[in-house]
Amino acid sequence: MKNLISLGLGVLAFISFTPFLSYGANEDKVIKVVADNWCPYNCKPLDEKRGYIIDVLQKIYEPKGYVIKYDLVPWTRSIRGTRNGQYDVIVGAYKTDVPDFIFPKKTIGLSQNVMARRIGSDWTYQGISSLRDQYIAFVDGYSFGETLDRYFESTTHNIMRLHGADALGRALSMINGATLHGVLDDENVLKYKIKKLDLNGEIILTNAIGGNKDVYVAFSPQKHGNKILVKIFDEGLARLRQTGALDEILIRYELKDWQTGHLE
Repeated sequence: MKNLISLGLGVLAFISFTPFLSYGANEDKVIKVVADNWCPYNCKPLDEKRGYIIDVLQKIYEPKGYVIKYDLVPWTRSIRGTRNGQYDVIVGAYKTDVPDFIFPKKTIGLSQNVMARRIGSDWTYQGISSLRDQYIAFVDGYSFGETLDRYFESTTHNIMRLHGADALGRALSMINGATLHGVLDDENVLKYKIKKLDLNGEIILTNAIGGNKDVYVAFSPQKHGNKILVKIFDEGLARLRQTGALDEILIRYELKDWQTGHLE
């Protein structure tokens, strides 16, 4: 009986993943999308909610006959692999992350950095000088704007560069320790992760750190066909916004349209 059950499960698994196994039949129609976990922008591939950017990409490209193959890859590896043509697209990127990539005209979000800190902390960001006595963590490879990036490049004694799977979750769990003062990241990402880890009663978010940054899907510079994909993206996103389909996606993540600022 156990063998029969195992066989049945194996068949179901094969059926479930058949689309992924059939990519070789039409490789030109497969778009390989990667990023690290930056929920709600992009989440785990097998989650019911895979992230609003992934939902948007599916809505844009699948009616055109493309297949979105989405995987989680550590951020620095995502950049390196997309830069050399192993992947087609990274999602949740700033232009300062990958200035050599191909960017659409239209953004896919608006990011504001804040810091997660122990509840009861009264620290606020007041420029670079206010960071000098703070031991903070952030995911390696992220850009936080020219001023902050230059500061982080010039100092090593009070920063922790995070690597590997669920680096953000591991860092947040360290905030209540005696050493780490805070974790720097996007406000939407931190809110989502803090809620998921049930840390709302232990962690608060600071005021804005730096200005808003446009978020993009960024296409590999190694693949000339990506210029066509960029054009499809710009036209598709405009159509989703016009028809209300974009709002329907964002509502699932309790987010507003970053361009119009409304949530219906």
